[in-house]
Amino acid sequence: QQRAALMFLSGARYKTEEVAGWGLVDRVASAESLNAATLQFAAEIAENAPLSLRTTRATLRGDLLEKVRATLVHEHGVQIELQKTEDFAEGVRAMTERRPGNFKGH
Repeated sequence: QQRAALMFLSGARYKTEEVAGWGLVDRVASAESLNAATLQFAAEIAENAPLSLRTTRATLRGDLLEKVRATLVHEHGVQIELQKTEDFAEGVRAMTERRPGNFKGH
């Protein structure tokens, strides 16, 4: 949770090597081999018993779908409100001009 908060609040970009130690990366593939690596990974999963896979996924996810839906609804509402602010417009300008934002909290 601490690292998630750091990522959300800082908006920083991280290198693969850095976040791999945080458990955020399972596998890495080059852009050229991404499709083949993805298909290989899917094939590994598909070799398992389908009923076991379904129940394992349900166990791992629990009520995750409902939590994600509620969070997305909340986030969407917040984003709509924030898009009306001066800080949002400043953030867009700052990104376009490739400069730090000059935010006022308005």
